[in-house]
Amino acid sequence: MLTDAKIAGLKAAPGKPVEHADTIVPGLRLRVSAKNKTWLVRARMGGTVRAITIGTYGHETGEVTLAAARAAAVAILDKAKAGAPPLPQAPRRAKVKAKSVSSSVADFVTYCTDDRGMKNPDSYKWMLEKYVTPAIGEWELRAVTKADLKEIIERVRDANGMTTARRVGGVIKRFFRWAAEEDLIAADPGATIRLPGKEVQRERTLTDAEIKALWHVTDPAIDPMALNRAGRVAGHPSQWPWGPFIRLSLLLGQRRGEIANMRWSAVDLDAGTWTMTSANTKSARPQLVPLSEPAIRLLAAMPRYEDCDHVFTTTGAGPIRTFSKCKAMLDAAMMEAMNLKALPHWQLHDLRRTCSTNLAKLKVDPFIRRRVLNHALEGVDKVYDRHDYLDEKRAALDLWAGRVAAIVDGGGPDDDVGQDDAGNVVQFKRRAKA
Repeated sequence: MLTDAKIAGLKAAPGKPVEHADTIVPGLRLRVSAKNKTWLVRARMGGTVRAITIGTYGHETGEVTLAAARAAAVAILDKAKAGAPPLPQAPRRAKVKAKSVSSSVADFVTYCTDDRGMKNPDSYKWMLEKYVTPAIGEWELRAVTKADLKEIIERVRDANGMTTARRVGGVIKRFFRWAAEEDLIAADPGATIRLPGKEVQRERTLTDAEIKALWHVTDPAIDPMALNRAGRVAGHPSQWPWGPFIRLSLLLGQRRGEIANMRWSAVDLDAGTWTMTSANTKSARPQLVPLSEPAIRLLAAMPRYEDCDHVFTTTGAGPIRTFSKCKAMLDAAMMEAMNLKALPHWQLHDLRRTCSTNLAKLKVDPFIRRRVLNHALEGVDKVYDRHDYLDEKRAALDLWAGRVAAIVDGGGPDDDVGQDDAGNVVQFKRRAKA
């Protein structure tokens, strides 16, 4: 059993450090070298045993006493058993002037936004802060190893699935590649990491029955009276802004985030167009989206916040961001409408694929379909073709709007496909700040 008196008498020959086990806390070790005595704990993680350094033994400021080492070792072992990553102490924690992983993540997100113009820096930030910084945020950036990163990716795979692990791993690799390019680290620890599995290409499209149910449950005329546990009207996909958002996603075939970030200043209801600059699209290409008659009626009937340019907002300060609650409400309402106990899994992005697939069924030329979806062009078209193909895209989306109308009620594109007329527009005042 280790005691302060015994530790004081422990010595090691030069170049030959010796580890002494503690019998009180199994796994706790004191490594004694010719220069110092260091606490470490051996913990099993992911099928392998890793040595986690706690700190240097001593009673001075910044040193770790025997009692403190035992307490730290117990905490680390408990976290390891629960699947959480043990957090090392002094040697790998960022010192005052050293770059930590957390501070570097903030710099990386700024770089992605300002210097690179990337369209999804928020998603990079979210993944890094959710999966990486809780584990190694306080570490020195230069102290992170390939084994540390592989362990994080493996933990995400076990808890969240292969696809999420691949995406998180991809962001991790981008982050550390950037750190190496900026000379924040001497070498990139993620350079040779192989991401698990492979990305699965989704094939899901909504059936006609599902499209009909989706359109029905997003009807703004529905007045859901079910109450939740708090005694308030329960959430329903027909409620604003979710109903119009879902319907426009189906009608226009644009990306979920692009529609969520739609601005009134970019919409011309008279001309029937919605303009996206290269800064507003994931593909970094400008896009002029023609609005079909149903889409125009949807937008014309929507309420607006005073002094807010966002079309889809619940706060009057920014666009809608969280889609999981909307999707859960939509699934529940569709299952009830279709009298199903379960609905085959689908994602909001599948509305875009549904639009594209139906355009193909309507014999729309593949080139025009790609222009509707704002996909990348190939060959000389990529360099020299700057035509907006507005008329051709409008004809395609008008065909699709007519098809939606036929699916919903067998009528034409003007038969109950939009919302009420524009006389219901309400001007909302911005909420007062607390």
